[in-house]
Amino acid sequence: MLAVFKEQFDNAYQAVFDKVLVAMEIANTRLEKKLDYGSSVKRVKYSLAPIRVRNITIGVNRTIDQLNDSGETLLVNKNKGADFRVSKKEMIQAGPLNPAETIGAEVAKKLSRYIDADVFAQVKNALQTFDTGDLTTMSSNGTAIALSTTNIPQLLAQGRAKLRKANQDLTSLALVLDSYGGSIIEQYVMSKNIDLAAAAFKNGYAGPVGGAELYLSENLLAEAIITMSANPSNGQTFSINGFIYTFVTSIGATPGNVLIEAGVDATRDNLIDAIHQATGTAGSKYIVWTDIDPGYDQSNWVDLQLAAVDNDGADTITITGTGSGRLVFGGNATYTVTKNLVHAYYGKKGAIDVVIQDLAEMEMVDDPYQRAKIIRADAIYGIFTFADGKPQFLDVLLQS
Repeated sequence: MLAVFKEQFDNAYQAVFDKVLVAMEIANTRLEKKLDYGSSVKRVKYSLAPIRVRNITIGVNRTIDQLNDSGETLLVNKNKGADFRVSKKEMIQAGPLNPAETIGAEVAKKLSRYIDADVFAQVKNALQTFDTGDLTTMSSNGTAIALSTTNIPQLLAQGRAKLRKANQDLTSLALVLDSYGGSIIEQYVMSKNIDLAAAAFKNGYAGPVGGAELYLSENLLAEAIITMSANPSNGQTFSINGFIYTFVTSIGATPGNVLIEAGVDATRDNLIDAIHQATGTAGSKYIVWTDIDPGYDQSNWVDLQLAAVDNDGADTITITGTGSGRLVFGGNATYTVTKNLVHAYYGKKGAIDVVIQDLAEMEMVDDPYQRAKIIRADAIYGIFTFADGKPQFLDVLLQS
């Protein structure tokens, strides 16, 4: 029975994995049957910059220019996995429900989410950004775009102009937004009697718009700056995407509690450790999230992949979410959201390189303590933006 489970799991896992990865369409994604963690793929890039076009004079020796080349390496350094237990009793009780296909599909979605997150974190490696300044001028000003039906045509047209200015081929353009950005696009195209909702939806593809193919992903890179210069009071809160941190003078045992220190700088440090869930002194400075049914708060929190950095001089916390999508802040503590944006992709397909192990079969091993099998599903991959890929896309800053 468990052998059948493995076959059904593998089939469902691979089928869903291939269909939900937006990176499969946007990046230069290669599937390798044999891929080892720690291996590297080196690529040679020729530089034609030193080669000049000169006037030719008959009878005069011609100048020979140097053709340069340089090598860059993609390292296979990502190894994600999901481990869980299936008992023989659970398989018997499932009967005809076929849990293998369901579990395989859901595990594939979880792992693919992390791969897409890592790919779209590469957007910050773009040679150029695109923001509010670019909508009307040729210069970025650092202010994220508040996307609307009015400025979406400007983004598409001016984005193409900025790419063309950098001598980039404008064929095979892709625009990757989240669902909120996609809804703005849909409102715009519906006013033009174009039904975007009727388009096919595979690997995030939502349809053509403004000379580009639109893809939707909820795994865009988020970036925010929080200014907190006053120490919170006992019982005040600060929340990120619905996860509530409560500042307290006595730590207690409630998940999400953060200890108030004598100064706000030290309190911010405790909050940052609480965000990381793996640094500082858990249990005395903050209380970690739990993983208890039906909440599984810690599992959901980890999926946000948040990182936070403190700046005591500016009284700020810079928060990034690799694949978190838009960050929403709340609570009644005194703070200011100085910056809150997501990084979207606009440019040629294939500018980011990805190598993923194809058909990474699930491994089943005996549980030494129960009549069950331990299931391990892995994804081994590497991601890199080569120098010639960086000019081919824009890091579009969208206000959250």
